[in-house]
Amino acid sequence: MGASSELNHARGQIADWKRYLEDNLPAVQRELGLTGISSNPKSLVVIGRSASLTPENRRKLVTMENESPKLKVVTYDNDNAKALIENLLGPIILGAVGNTEVYVLPRMPHQE
Repeated sequence: MGASSELNHARGQIADWKRYLEDNLPAVQRELGLTGISSNPKSLVVIGRSASLTPENRRKLVTMENESPKLKVVTYDNDNAKALIENLLGPIILGAVGNTEVYVLPRMPHQE
C-alpha cells in the first residue's frame, strides 16, 4: 500500500466511524457513557515525516483539509502536533488525569 492509498484508507475509516456514530448515536452515548458526543466529531490523521512530503503533496493535504474542515492531517515530526492534538482533544496531561479521554476504536469489521 502506498502513502496515498494509506491516507485514503485512513480517511475511509474516519468516514465509516462517523456513519456508525450517526446511525448508532444513542447506543454509543448510553453504552460507552459518552453523553454529548457528536455524530460528526473532529478527526485527526497522523502521517509520516514532513521531509517526505513534496510541495504538491502539501497542497493536496491543504485542499483535503479545506474540503473537510473537521479533519486535520499532521506529520509525526510536526512541531505543532501537540498543540494541534490539544486543540482537537483538549489539554493533554501526561501522567495525570485531565479532561481528555482518548478512545482507540477497533477496525470496522469489513476493513481488514
